[in-house]
Amino acid sequence: MLADRDALTASLVTSVDRSINTLASQSSTKECDHRTVNWLAPYDSPITGERAVREVFQLFDADCRLIGVRVVEFAVSGFPVAVIKLAMPAPLFANTLGVISADGQVIAHTGLGVTRPNLLADVIAQGVRRSIEDGLLIFDDKLGSTGWRLVYAVPWREVAVGVWPLVVTTIATTAFVIGMTWFLLLLFNRRVFVPVLERSQRVFDSERLNRTVIRTTSVGLGLIARKSGDLLLDSPVWTDMATRVSLDGSSLAAELLWRYPGSTAGRAHPETAYGAVTQQDVRLVTAEGESISLAVSFAPGRYQGEDVLVTAFVDVTAKARLEQQLRQAKQAADQANAAKSMFVATMSHEIRTPLNAILGNLELLAHSRLDAVQQARLDTVRNSSDGLLAVIRDVLDFSKIEAGEIVLERIGFDAAEVASAALMAFAPVARAKDVSVYAEFGASYSVPMTGDPTRLRQILNNLLSNAIKFTLRGSVTLRVATDIADGARMLRVEVEDTGIGMTEAQQATVFQAFAQADASINRRYGGTGLGLALCGRLVGAMGGTIGVQSEPERGSRFTVHLPLGLAQDAAGNETDAVQQAFAGEPVTLLASDRGWLHSMTPLLEGWGLTVSGHLDPSHITGEELEAASVLMLCGDHDQWPAEDENRLMEQISRVIACSPDGPLHPVRQGRIVSLSCYTPGGLRAAFRHVLHGVPLPAAPLETAATEAPQMARRMKVLVAEDNEVNRQLFAEQLAMLQCDGHVTASGQEALQALSAQTFDVLLTDLNMPGMNGYELTQAVRQRWPELPVIAVTAGVTQTELARCREAGMTASATKPMSLGGLYDVLTAVESVDAAKASELHAPVRPDEADAQLLTGVQGYRMAPGKPSCAHATKRLMRFASHVPPETCRGYRRNCIRSKERWLYSDTGTSLQNAMRLSE
Repeated sequence: MLADRDALTASLVTSVDRSINTLASQSSTKECDHRTVNWLAPYDSPITGERAVREVFQLFDADCRLIGVRVVEFAVSGFPVAVIKLAMPAPLFANTLGVISADGQVIAHTGLGVTRPNLLADVIAQGVRRSIEDGLLIFDDKLGSTGWRLVYAVPWREVAVGVWPLVVTTIATTAFVIGMTWFLLLLFNRRVFVPVLERSQRVFDSERLNRTVIRTTSVGLGLIARKSGDLLLDSPVWTDMATRVSLDGSSLAAELLWRYPGSTAGRAHPETAYGAVTQQDVRLVTAEGESISLAVSFAPGRYQGEDVLVTAFVDVTAKARLEQQLRQAKQAADQANAAKSMFVATMSHEIRTPLNAILGNLELLAHSRLDAVQQARLDTVRNSSDGLLAVIRDVLDFSKIEAGEIVLERIGFDAAEVASAALMAFAPVARAKDVSVYAEFGASYSVPMTGDPTRLRQILNNLLSNAIKFTLRGSVTLRVATDIADGARMLRVEVEDTGIGMTEAQQATVFQAFAQADASINRRYGGTGLGLALCGRLVGAMGGTIGVQSEPERGSRFTVHLPLGLAQDAAGNETDAVQQAFAGEPVTLLASDRGWLHSMTPLLEGWGLTVSGHLDPSHITGEELEAASVLMLCGDHDQWPAEDENRLMEQISRVIACSPDGPLHPVRQGRIVSLSCYTPGGLRAAFRHVLHGVPLPAAPLETAATEAPQMARRMKVLVAEDNEVNRQLFAEQLAMLQCDGHVTASGQEALQALSAQTFDVLLTDLNMPGMNGYELTQAVRQRWPELPVIAVTAGVTQTELARCREAGMTASATKPMSLGGLYDVLTAVESVDAAKASELHAPVRPDEADAQLLTGVQGYRMAPGKPSCAHATKRLMRFASHVPPETCRGYRRNCIRSKERWLYSDTGTSLQNAMRLSE
């Protein structure tokens, strides 16, 4: 029995030994798996003698080492499918398992027939390994090494029920992962890719644009590698220029790189800042030998990882030639201007020299006994000579302004007084044309100003002269006020007329030199066209502005703004001071026309007076006169009957009579205070006098005398003058001044005369042949340093005056020199101590000398004191022969109306007005 048992065991072991060894070799290379099942091929069981199939399990310890094999044998006829289910790695669906042998016999099954009766037969017949039929998922696979086939059929509904949670979870997870992936991709695309793409696109666009600009620009552009000197990019202009220039085998890029200040022999300085632009003018030569001027700009930069030099050039050959031509033109213009100045100076000297003789002899002739016809002819000649001198003065003034030689004073003065003097000078001329002249000063009686009163007077004279000249009928109004512009006090002067007016085109050229509105202006009205041009230049030199508003046939208004040159409160508030001085006293104003009524009423009311204005004496009642403190007559008194005026003056004790030809300073005769309509300061003084008893200011009184002025002592005067006519004139003038004159023809003769005898003063011309006036003065200063030397010259430039001071001259005067001018010069040096003669270096201003000569009535001096009526009448009648007849007629009308008032109103300033008339 034991022997049978051992034989049986050996038989069993021998049959599975080979398979066990194979499993052992496989277990050494794979991880241990306690659930791994191995099926062996069917055989005849030695125990039962039936066909059987064996199931082999490997046994492992904790360290995954094979420690044994378990073998289970099953009879084929009773093969348990449940064992296969247990051996499956995952749970199976119910009734879905079957085993088929190699010969197609069904070994075992679990309800496959119920699910589908012919399923196993179809599988055997078709040999399907994997399919889907009739709602079943069929899987067919080998069962180990048995040669059997395992058929596994699963209804798809059960599969769906079994796997849907896993599928849903998987789908959800997959969708979430995909969604997050897309979100991150989009976010990355938006935050990274898109900006990078846009920047890249901009870089590409910029690159294309730069290349397009380089290709299309009209400037030579090039990109030069700083290390190698190679040209990386260039424009067509660059290419064209490179073909034109001759560089001795070098390229244009290498030449410009060598010219670049930031490179030396083609090597860049490391300290050169990128983007720093350097400009340089480069001259090159073409193949034809012509010179080319290039204006080159350099800027270092980076391009494609290397240092480059951005170079741009413009061909400025034409510009260089134009600049050279402009320089030559400017030089020619300067030479022409110098020649013009020399011409003007020469013409001034050549004209003034004979004009000096003409005017001087005419003045001497005026002191002779002449009949009325001779005197009238003499006046005509003198007035024409004065007009010629006025033209010369305007031309010289304009030339001095153009040459920058104009000298402006800065002294304090009252602009209102300057305006009053100008108005009084031109009032007789306007009255002769039947043109009314009005003055509007607002509420100001004084306008303090720092500047040049002579130039302001010249501006006002030109504007008033033009306004009266071009006004055939109507009126001319001068307005003076102050404005504040940008915190600075400005003087505003307006001259408005009702004359012929101007078009806009004429206004555009009105301030140009020698320009007139049209060709007929000179023929109809005369003039040189320099007056307004001088005004424009003078206003500009004084830091102001001038403008014009005009309409044809409706008149013009010229407006001048000049800086007052004072602090805002420096002049004080004159209006407040006047309002404090007057406390509403009633004033009855009788004006000759509405112009005077409109100009005087605001002035008086601004001072605090209560004004009742009238245009007709008959409108003034006795009750109004009784209530009035003052009766003021203003304007041309010929506009109302003399009887009505006398009636009014008899009914009131205080009368202020203002007329255009009244005195500049108020003059009282009885109960009547007479003065000019054009002096607000004098009018204020008159009201303070009649209302508050304030004494009238002392007014200088002029006396006209045809007698020559007499020197305080008999002076010995030496004259050096090369012109024979002027030498004779000097001799006669000195004799009339009761001076001992010695006249020489040259500087050498003057030195000889000084060596022979002693003189009190030396008068010398400047431009003399041989030894000129400067050389004569220097020689005199070496030998007779205390002798006063006065230059009497026809030249009036600042350069000549400066040379006079440098030579050591005591003073200077300008030809033509009148008898009064000569008297003033000699008187000025007469009282100067010889040791201090060098202190008297201030020359007589040419424009002041001209202004004296332009009066045409030299030698009339002012005498202090109040003359009697008889003496004043004699003096006035003697003077009347020197003024135009129409002016005399105006004076005689006033005399007929009120002889006494006329005498005292005209004694003070009528002489001044008539003397200025010819201006």
